[in-house]
Formats: sequence, C-alpha cells, structure tokens
Amino acid sequence: MKGVCHAVLLCLLPTFTLLTLHGCTTHASSLSSSSPPSGGVSRPRNPIDDQIVQALENFRSHMKEGWVELGIPPLDPLHLPHVLFNISNDDTQRLRYLRSNWGYSRVWGGALLIHFEDIMGGGDMAEFVNGVLSSFGLDFLHSLEDHYLPLLEEALKYELNLILQGGGGGGGTDSQVKDDSVNTFFDLLFANMRQSIIDNGNDPFQLPHDRDNFTVELFNTTMEGEVYVGDGWLSGMSTVHRGGNMSLVYVGDEDEVIWGGEVALIDLQTDYRLSLDLALFKKDVSFSLKISYLHISFETDVFLHQSDIVLANCTVAEMGPVHLKEKGSGPLDTPLLNLAANTLLSQLHTLVTTNVQEIVCGLLEDAFTTTE
Repeated sequence: MKGVCHAVLLCLLPTFTLLTLHGCTTHASSLSSSSPPSGGVSRPRNPIDDQIVQALENFRSHMKEGWVELGIPPLDPLHLPHVLFNISNDDTQRLRYLRSNWGYSRVWGGALLIHFEDIMGGGDMAEFVNGVLSSFGLDFLHSLEDHYLPLLEEALKYELNLILQGGGGGGGTDSQVKDDSVNTFFDLLFANMRQSIIDNGNDPFQLPHDRDNFTVELFNTTMEGEVYVGDGWLSGMSTVHRGGNMSLVYVGDEDEVIWGGEVALIDLQTDYRLSLDLALFKKDVSFSLKISYLHISFETDVFLHQSDIVLANCTVAEMGPVHLKEKGSGPLDTPLLNLAANTLLSQLHTLVTTNVQEIVCGLLEDAFTTTE
C-alpha cells in the first residue's frame, strides 16, 4: 500500500503527467500467493481498472472534507488532479479485498504498472515526464511523506475497499492515451506565443529604415541625390503555429532533452516606401511584398540542469510564393529608379526572413526557458 501512496503523492506534482513504477514491494491481502507472478507481459485494461479509477476519484473529492469516520482531517491544500489509473497484472483477477494487516501476502512491483496521466496524455511527452520524475521526484516525496503518507495510506485504502466491497463506484472513464502529447504541448505553446506577439506589439512589426546620399553623372553634370527607404512594416507574425509533427527525445542517463520541429507562418506582408530625390526629380514609390507562407526549422539540445537554453538550430527552411505590388512609379519610371527599386527588392527577402527568424526563434527560446 505504501508504494501506491508514493505514486499518489507524485501525481500531485502539477508538471508531471505520467509515472511508471517498477520494482516496488507493497503490502495487501489481495493475492493468495506471496511468490512473484510469472511472465511480465502487459495486458489491456481489465474490469478492475475502472473500479480503481473510481476509488481515486472518490479519494480526490473527499480531500477537502477529510474522512471523519477515520479521524483524518482535510488534506487540502494538497490537490489530487484527474488521473487515469491503469493496473496491468497477470494475476489481477485475484485482487479481492484490501486489509490493514501488513502480514498478508505481498504484491511484487515487477508485475505492476501504475500510470498517472494528466491533460498531456501519454506518448513521447509521457516518457519525458517519467524520466524527469526519476530525477526530481524523490526529493519532493521525502519532504512530505513523514507528515502526509500515513493519512494518505489510510484514506486511499478506505476508498479502494469501498469499491472492492461494492460500496460505491461504477461508471467508466476515458482510458484513451493521447499519442500526440508533444504536438498538444506545442499547440498550447504557440497559442500563448501568438498572444505574446500581439501583446508585445510585434504584429505589425516595424522594419528598419535607412537614408543615404549619392552622386550621379548625368548630361555631363554631377548631381547630388538622396534615397530613403522607410515606413516599413511586417504583418502576419501572430499567425505562428505548428508546421508539422514535433519531436521530443529524452536521454535519461544525461538528463538531456532534444526538441525539434517546424514553426509555420502564413500571409506575411511587408510594406515599404522608397523615396528618390535627385535635383528636380523626386519620386515616391510604395512596395508591398506578400509571402504566402514561411517555415522555420528548429532544434534544441537541452540539459535539464543547465541555466541557459539556446537553440542549437533555428533557421528559415522554406518560403512560399512571393507576390509583389508596386505603385507610384507610373510613366515617369527611369533607369535610376529601377536600379534603386531592384536594389531594395533584392534585400527584402533577407530583411523579412532575418526579422521573422529573430523574433520567432527568440520567442521559442523564451518558451523553452519558462517551461523548463
């Protein structure tokens, strides 16, 4: 029973979504034999799973009130989140009743798998969280077990016995495990990022401006001119979203996490004004550059205990069709204006991709830092 309550304590950690326990020994009167069950092959959920789930649901609902009949006070502010509690055991059908007598037969942890799953579900994210639990869970557990463990053991045992004796429960729970938990995590991350982009005034985002003087020889006359590029804005940054399936690899031996994937933006638009002033000739031309989509590929190699997180790779991987609109040149178009305009346009791709890459990659670094 103590092993089960250890698991309950760990599931209280708000950032942890799944725990798998192996090799623990716990006491109960549930089995008729004290020898470890043979095999070890996991089976699908069996009927007792839902009963155990219901016991934990009852346990959670009573935490704020306590158990008067047991003399246990309210356990709030400890909160037990919604859990899916799956037990797979070759001999689970022999589980009949839990007693408080510790002298009865033992349940061998090698055949017992306990899964606690929160909103993130299973899949790669669950494996990652399970690895983190191995690194950080024990310190938290030891700090609480002396005070709360006896109460939790008694209360949880009480709720389980109510179910096993037919004194409550019933009703199924959704046992489906989300295999796309990493994608779910990033969808939430990008939703927050979109709001952050708007709140920080990055959509539209003001682009840099520049002014320069030049000298040109026309009609055997040296003329001084000035060119200005400014009033530039980049809109569409708040369309950032997941561009495909994300990946997460957790290397438990080194507490190393490798995230990877693509960030996508759509309908990016850049507006610029080009002003050319030469002697008696002055011209203002406006350019609007629309990019259908842009993908940024990223990967970060993070060690959980390091203080700074830097993306190992974050670059523009793909850019969709580009549509250009220009107004203001009209019939007075000149070779000089064309030269200035072409020079500007040749820089726009670099300007847009550089600024988008800088903003998105910076937000990704911030997101990883705050969620680490």
